[in-house]
Amino acid sequence: MKLIRGLHNLRQQQNGCVLSIGNFDGLHLGHQALISKLTDLSAQLNLPATVQSFDPTPRQYFERNHDGHIRTHWVQCFRDQYQGLKNLGVNTHFLTRFDAGFAAQPAEDYVSEILVKTIKMKAIVVGDDFRFGAGRRGDIELLQKMGKQLGFTAAALNTVCSPDSEHLRVSSTALRAALSDGDIDSAAKMLGRAYSLSGRVGYGQQIGGSIGVPTANLSFRRKLVLRHGVYAVWAKAMIGGKIERLPAVANFGVRPSIKQSQQQKLEVHLLTSENGKNIAKSGADSLYGREMQVEFAGFIRDETKFESLTLLKQQIQLDIIAAHHALSI
Repeated sequence: MKLIRGLHNLRQQQNGCVLSIGNFDGLHLGHQALISKLTDLSAQLNLPATVQSFDPTPRQYFERNHDGHIRTHWVQCFRDQYQGLKNLGVNTHFLTRFDAGFAAQPAEDYVSEILVKTIKMKAIVVGDDFRFGAGRRGDIELLQKMGKQLGFTAAALNTVCSPDSEHLRVSSTALRAALSDGDIDSAAKMLGRAYSLSGRVGYGQQIGGSIGVPTANLSFRRKLVLRHGVYAVWAKAMIGGKIERLPAVANFGVRPSIKQSQQQKLEVHLLTSENGKNIAKSGADSLYGREMQVEFAGFIRDETKFESLTLLKQQIQLDIIAAHHALSI
């Protein structure tokens, strides 16, 4: 999949594309249905399946704090979003900076100047609640009207509901709410899969190893919405030449008991397997610099500041017991 940051980096497209526009943060069931329709249409027209998303998102831009910092956090890190779009069959991803100029652009100008002249779309598919342009005045009806004038087709996808309830709409707002509550089960239902984060294992302060619970540490540039706390997880990584899916307990947050910072980290402690083999001891040292994907299975407790490493170690042992129970190992 091609990633194009900024429309100024877009090379001339001779044949155009089939386009969908959205934030695609989390790639929940609604996003998946939209992209499925996009790729089907792409195959019919023999044109690349293309998505345009924004950083910051329009919601993040308009809901900033007075100091300019974003209040609405991301569901997933960018590498997961990129890989997810690629896996769903998207050919090109336009990542566009959303700023004051973009926010002030009339909906008609956005369609004619950006979508038609620059991106050269031949067809567009969006959600039925899609709004765009200054004052959010653009919608599917405007797209269909302008499509007849400018030579493109426009279609809208109906709302996707949760598999458990035809009345529960799957949306990024509902997904963020579930994750901010630590409701991993509800998030998984809206995603159609386990919620996960991935990254490259880096070096920490080695404090976990000093108290007998070594961790593989992942850092994230995006501020994520996930509730800070301890989780039962499954960690997938290359160990001994093959991908292993290992039981683990993980802390997501800012580590207030060690040295609190604003950067969120995911600290993953691999658990002892049922047959007694100490996976943590055999695998942790070989994970540095490697990719790891962490699937969240259940919330255990909130992140807490402990007054001593002894108290922290005692709590971690209780967390390990809880993780064993949650993972049924």
